This record gives sequence, structure tokens and C-alpha cells, in this order.
Amino acid sequence: MNTEFEFECYEDGRWYVVFPQYMGPHEDLEMVEGADKMLDALSADGRNVTVSISESEWDMDEDCFTL
Repeated sequence: MNTEFEFECYEDGRWYVVFPQYMGPHEDLEMVEGADKMLDALSADGRNVTVSISESEWDMDEDCFTL
């Protein structure tokens, strides 16, 4: 099973996960402690990133990660 997460970077340079169902304060959705830097590296346009996370096992010899 794959789960996709979307992230958006606001004008102030802060990254937030897109989670419309969350009813708490927007600040709770901010990416901090290095997650923001990872999203900077993953973003092609500097504003949006979609990450797909799989619960399946994978073979590191066959799968790869590229930017």
C-alpha cells in the first residue's frame, strides 16, 4: 500500500504538509528539524513536493532513489 503526502512551501519559505482534514492550528503542519531542508532538496520548483511512502519491503539492490 502506498500513501502520498503533498507539501507546499509558502512565501516565507516555510514548508507545510497538505492535510485538509486536520482541524488544529496550521502551524502544527509545519515541517521542521531538517524536514524543510529535505523538501528544499526534493522540490523541482521550490514550492511543491509529493512523496509516496510504501509499506512494502523493497530490495535496495534493485530500487534506487534519485533527485
